[in-house]
Amino acid sequence: MKVLWITNIPLPDTCRAMGWDAPVTGGWMSALAGFLTGARPDLELAVASTGTVGELVEKEVGGIRRFILPQAKRSGCWKAIQQSFAPEVIHIHGTEYAYGLEWIRECGNAHAVVSIQGLVEVCARYSLGGIERGELKKYRTLQDYLRPSLLKLPQRMAEQGRLEIEYMKTCGHFIGRTEWDRVHLWAVNPSAKYHFGNEMLREPFYHARWTRSECEPHTIFLSQGAAPLKGLHQVLKAMPLILREFPDTKIRLAGGNIFSRKTLREKLKFSLYANYIASLIKRLGLREHFEALGLCPPERMVAELKRCNVFICPSSIENSPNSLGEAQRTGVPCIGSYAGGVPDFAADGAALLYRFEETEMLADHVCSVFRSPELAEKLSAAAAKAAAEAAAEAERKATENTRLLAEIVSLMKENNAK
Repeated sequence: MKVLWITNIPLPDTCRAMGWDAPVTGGWMSALAGFLTGARPDLELAVASTGTVGELVEKEVGGIRRFILPQAKRSGCWKAIQQSFAPEVIHIHGTEYAYGLEWIRECGNAHAVVSIQGLVEVCARYSLGGIERGELKKYRTLQDYLRPSLLKLPQRMAEQGRLEIEYMKTCGHFIGRTEWDRVHLWAVNPSAKYHFGNEMLREPFYHARWTRSECEPHTIFLSQGAAPLKGLHQVLKAMPLILREFPDTKIRLAGGNIFSRKTLREKLKFSLYANYIASLIKRLGLREHFEALGLCPPERMVAELKRCNVFICPSSIENSPNSLGEAQRTGVPCIGSYAGGVPDFAADGAALLYRFEETEMLADHVCSVFRSPELAEKLSAAAAKAAAEAAAEAERKATENTRLLAEIVSLMKENNAK
């Protein structure tokens, strides 16, 4: 079976082969690609993405063909890939960008299946993380005048969401991971076929195990916080209540350091939201309780998860956050906002949930984990069990994915024969 992936970004190993900086995201896709080709010798996989090239480039990396398209003027490139590779299935990863739609417009949708990652049209409603526009305006920086302002993010995401609606109306087969994404697909296209399929986690997270005896007490870990919808500000607002009972509590934040202003480049990139967060930290007296770690490769993320006392996914909206799945896989006690697909991660006591707006509930959950070794251990065991069942083992994931694609190919052939 010949399968073409269309991805929003080049995979990390593609970037390294091209001499580009590899992103910290996308590692799970590289892992899945390796397992897929290893589990099914009859599977021939190719991956198409855009990059800083002047024309279509074909390159083999790790036994997998890579097609790298220009970031502009891609007309005719998709047809060339079709003629070169002749895929039986076009697996479009994500509905956020138009790359898959370009394929459909040039080559048709008869063999296309779409994996839902985020749902931009829905996320647009929550993109400012509950912060009033008038409040955010007070923290505008030079970046707001040099680039599209964060204040216009809801409109930009809503425009992007129109592409998403086109995907949903045009394609017949979708792979999703949560009840939330299933419902939103159904709302737009009730006749679309929805196939449930979990994503693979990055390899290091399968081999790590959190223990309470080895963690740093009263340490909170967040995997990202560069955008309002990731909810960092809500955790900061919960901190005064947490510090009242546990005055040594610290927040450790992974992800790009949006707060640094040491160089001219960093000063130009200093965002409205970073300014808002910096002001919030100062106003609440949290400077000694907050540390931005910068971008963390998987091994560093594992170390931080094992170090923390609790992991929080505080987003205003999410579909199926891999960061929460990775935290649960290591057995860290987890807290998540009741938003989007996050509740799917909390079945059978695998995480504590709270309403995004209610920082008091968030503070109480954190204090409960800090206060009770029994609760921490219970959450840890339930999280590890749930993650093991949901993510399964890597070999089973590869088998499941290929089985699912084979099933979709069969359905497509049946429909084409009618």
